[in-house]
This record gives sequence, C-alpha cells and structure tokens, in this order.
Amino acid sequence: VLLLRYSGDYMVDITQPVSIKVYKLSEHLDNTKTYYNFSNVSHDGSNLTYTPNFQVCYSPTQSPDTFAPHLRIRLINDFGKELMQSLSSTDVFRQLLKGLCIEANSAGNSGCMGYFRMDNELSGLMLYYHTIEGGKVVSRKYRF
Repeated sequence: VLLLRYSGDYMVDITQPVSIKVYKLSEHLDNTKTYYNFSNVSHDGSNLTYTPNFQVCYSPTQSPDTFAPHLRIRLINDFGKELMQSLSSTDVFRQLLKGLCIEANSAGNSGCMGYFRMDNELSGLMLYYHTIEGGKVVSRKYRF
C-alpha cells in the first residue's frame, strides 16, 4: 500500500475524481538535481495500482480514531512479492526500486490538485503479508 500524507492544501473542487497511476522508475533520481512535474524521468510503463482505473476524490479530513489525513493506494500483489524478495540486501532493494512515479489526472473538467508531505513519517510504503507461526497464519506488515 502506498501511503501519501496530505499536507492540508488542495486546489479547486475536491468532489471531482482524480485518476491515479503509479509506476516504478527505471532510473535513479539524482539528488543534486531539482525535479518538477514536467521533468522527464523514465519509468517502466506498467501501472502498479491494484485497481487499474483507480480514482479518488481528495478528502483530507481526519476522524478522531484514525491516523492523520492520508491517501492509501493499494498496489498489485506482484509488486509486494518483488519487494519481499528484495529485502535480503540493500543493494538488491535499490536495484529493484529506484523510486516511484505517481501520475494524477483529472477525471472531470475542473479536477483538483492535492498536496502531499513526502517527508512525513506517514508517507511511504507498507507491505502486508502472512506467515505461518506455530501452525497458524499470522498477519504481518513491514514499513519502508
């Protein structure tokens, strides 16, 4: 699951759905460069969202019994399996995951733009998996 913490800012009509696609980058980002929404960074072209036509209306609200406002995007199981196999070493993980490209397109005429805090501890990847312990299936999660 890709987690994106809302920054609290958004523009235009938040009732208009936004289509979101997620791709693996095919090259490492250069930390000496500045990247913009119009910057060209190559990605593999395979959408990783579990629902191929994933749409959401931004709703940065918080109820009293949950985490701070954030967007959760379920990714395909095969991507999770790749991540599990890459956990054996940092080098393997870095070769597999150079970064993610998150593409948002307005599904309506006016659309909207959400802002996310990528440097927040709530933003990141959460891998959910099952193991067998003592003959029982146990649910686990791993945070990236």
